[in-house]
Amino acid sequence: MVGLLLGKGMSWQVITKTGLLSTPMLLAVFLAPTGAAQALRLQYSAGLDAEYSTNVLRREQREADLGLTAWAGAMVDHDSPRFGLEAAGVAERVEYLDDTLAPENLLALAARADWRIVPNRLVWRLENYLQQVPIDTTQSFGPGNRQESNVLWTGPDLSFRVARLYPVELGVRYGNYRYEETDGDHDRVAGRLRIGRQLSRQRQIFVGGQTMRVWYDHEGRPGEAGTVIGDFDQRDIFVGFEHESAVTAFSVAIGRTYIDRDCFTPTCREDVDGFMGTLSLRRQAAHDTVVRVLLRSRLTDSATDLLTSEGHRLEADRGSDTVVQDIMRDRYAELGYITGRFGVDLGVHLFVRDEDYEVANRDRKGYGVRVDVAQPLAPAWRGLWYADYVHSDYDLLGYKDNDWVLGVSLEYQVTRQVFFSTGIRANFRHSSGPGRDFNEYVGLLALRYGARPDWVER
Repeated sequence: MVGLLLGKGMSWQVITKTGLLSTPMLLAVFLAPTGAAQALRLQYSAGLDAEYSTNVLRREQREADLGLTAWAGAMVDHDSPRFGLEAAGVAERVEYLDDTLAPENLLALAARADWRIVPNRLVWRLENYLQQVPIDTTQSFGPGNRQESNVLWTGPDLSFRVARLYPVELGVRYGNYRYEETDGDHDRVAGRLRIGRQLSRQRQIFVGGQTMRVWYDHEGRPGEAGTVIGDFDQRDIFVGFEHESAVTAFSVAIGRTYIDRDCFTPTCREDVDGFMGTLSLRRQAAHDTVVRVLLRSRLTDSATDLLTSEGHRLEADRGSDTVVQDIMRDRYAELGYITGRFGVDLGVHLFVRDEDYEVANRDRKGYGVRVDVAQPLAPAWRGLWYADYVHSDYDLLGYKDNDWVLGVSLEYQVTRQVFFSTGIRANFRHSSGPGRDFNEYVGLLALRYGARPDWVER
């Protein structure tokens, strides 16, 4: 492992800066109260991949290369009255035979731990996510445009009842965000309060609020897309309703956000406030069918997401491709459909988004759809097909992007834990901006043992 961590993109300075070393140490603290007798469920995996790309950098001028990847992964799961843990990680080494890029060492980690100090009453929660995110959010994510990012999010939650029908929840969080390349490093402290009124065993109304303070390491320094980095305070208040049964989970909440920020440019507003609201519906049906609907509108800095978790936990937003040093109005709608009804595993996801920044020139409107199909072809064979389309309109930059990803693969189960797969993939970008078009065709051969953890790389 030490050798893996010493390649390009993962120097010891980067490991320290992103907080990677804090993850095992903090988990050790949480593991201590559980005692040695508590067993952890462990799953290991490893693999070798060979991927030939006709345009490895995804640019208008093509550069072909063959990438060879060796990777190892692990998943940990534990649950007891006092302690809960979900953790997964993948470490990989990528070599490019034609030296288009220097060798890369990549690491993705995700961990969520709950120390139930007083079960069902007082819980200390920890979340840590190490992943790769874009350096330039307007370019295609991949080799040459990715950096390490680490998010640590931890603190206690206290829940109790004032009389039988009034549940109360209090929470405090400390957050630490680190980026390998961009100047988004910062710390934050947040607190929340939520008071509910139980209408029935399945229905509840609630009122809540959050206050948060954010300190950037490089306040006053130029940031992304014309921004100047500034600290800010945020306060949210909201009311809502939720219903949960064996097959349906529904929640709706509305409120208002107030942000006070330090400004260094004439275009920056010190006081930003506006509407916040969310609607979430998840419905289960026969044949493992799940329908999910999500609508939201909020002011956000793309780092935390309280309201869309219905206020139960202050959650970290792991998969952000937005500017982290600015405030934006985020409007988003998503429809998801997953089923096994037709003899295949089918997933369809559609989304529409509108991102309006206060200062940065990255305003973006867009929509997209993704379709995934997995079908057994024989007792040991499985076919997978997928298609992904995203339209993005960067109004202030003056161009529009249309991105396509099309792929098909075939997987053969050699033994219970050993799998061989081969596939092809095509990536296209058709853009109205000069020099932004690219075409990439990829051929893949892969051999793996076990199941590669995929949720750590979201």
